[in-house]
Amino acid sequence: MSGQPQKIERKGWIKFRPDYCIGCQACLLICPLNHEGVIGYDLSRIFWISGGFEEVNKGKPAFCVQCANPKCYYACPVDAIYIDNKTGARCIDPEKCNGCKKCIEACPFKPPRISFDSKRGIAIKCDLCGGDPKCVEICPNEALSYVRKKEK
Repeated sequence: MSGQPQKIERKGWIKFRPDYCIGCQACLLICPLNHEGVIGYDLSRIFWISGGFEEVNKGKPAFCVQCANPKCYYACPVDAIYIDNKTGARCIDPEKCNGCKKCIEACPFKPPRISFDSKRGIAIKCDLCGGDPKCVEICPNEALSYVRKKEK
């Protein structure tokens, strides 16, 4: 994306309430199942931080926060990242992505909230499931919620 970065309003994001999380990782599994039709941690758009599969109760999920100044959006040299008009999600068009990983490098979070699908050679990230996040729907303890910004 060329030009000066400007603030792009967020319309929605996933909120995490750590006190409600039981560490089941259902969110990590439903994500790739919904997007790719398979279960695989490597294809999830959700990241597990501070712990791992063996230390499930010591970790927490981390999501794309749909930044107001999305560095990934501005870093993409082929305009594969776009803003969904309905949800405001910063999405990746798999047909345009060239796999350069500049969006991953530009993400200010550690770990980055964009991952790489090595099989297809493209970057993948949360797209809020078109406004109906499956991770929120499947969370058994309501640790996740979909926050929608109210229109003015």
